[in-house]
Amino acid sequence: MIPLIVALGAFLCVFTGALVGLWLGRNVPEHYRDSPSQEAIQLATGMLSVLAALVLGLLTSSIQSNFDTINTEVNDFAAQLAMLDQTLVDMGPEAASARQILRRYTELSIQENWPEESGAAQHGSRSEIVQSFASIFESLRGVAHPMWREGPDTNRLLNSLRLAVAGLPAEGEPAQTLRASAVDLSQTLVEARWTLHERTQNPLLPSFLVILTFWTTAIFLSFGYNAPCNPAVIVAFFIAAVALAASFDLLIEMDIPFEGLLRISSHAMHDALEHMTQ
Repeated sequence: MIPLIVALGAFLCVFTGALVGLWLGRNVPEHYRDSPSQEAIQLATGMLSVLAALVLGLLTSSIQSNFDTINTEVNDFAAQLAMLDQTLVDMGPEAASARQILRRYTELSIQENWPEESGAAQHGSRSEIVQSFASIFESLRGVAHPMWREGPDTNRLLNSLRLAVAGLPAEGEPAQTLRASAVDLSQTLVEARWTLHERTQNPLLPSFLVILTFWTTAIFLSFGYNAPCNPAVIVAFFIAAVALAASFDLLIEMDIPFEGLLRISSHAMHDALEHMTQ
């Protein structure tokens, strides 16, 4: 919902700027549209275009890199879950309760971070729209929103898992080796979980998008001011505004990696869960 709202807002601003420019080009006095005036406007527009392209490119590169990093961390987290489960299986029936906690924790993590797959998410409701606008305004004020979501019950399960693993009996050198490995894996899981939990959306992205929207609106206003007013020009401005809004939508989609169309896949987590139920 948030990417769609941002993209729609950017489209309306940019396309309206182009239409206003077309109107100004037909209604301002002729001496404001002489060659020196047009050259000065084109110079200013060129500077803004370069700045907008540079900032948009840097934002895209940074957010894409962050998205790839989070995807790698989620895959590693799922691999550690599966490895811990295999270690507990090797320890025998004494680790059955710890395996049950691990399996329940994995199920809750999937449900909370990919609610669409469990049917828990509701789309199009009035409350969701209100929450989306509230989230946008909070982001503009610098409020950071966590990406990886886990409720209190899920947090307690992971802590209970760590304690259950540490308390497993181990008689003989093979069992002690397995328990030491399980303890290390459980500790690594806690650290990896906190690494994911502490990741937040880019706090600078909303401010940059507001600035970019202002710049591109000014650019399209200038384009409209110097362009002839005919249906072909209006259609071209419409397509360009849609393309720009789509790029903003992609940025927001990648900045919210567990929601929307470009979300991180839950395949690795489901694979780990399937391994636990075998």
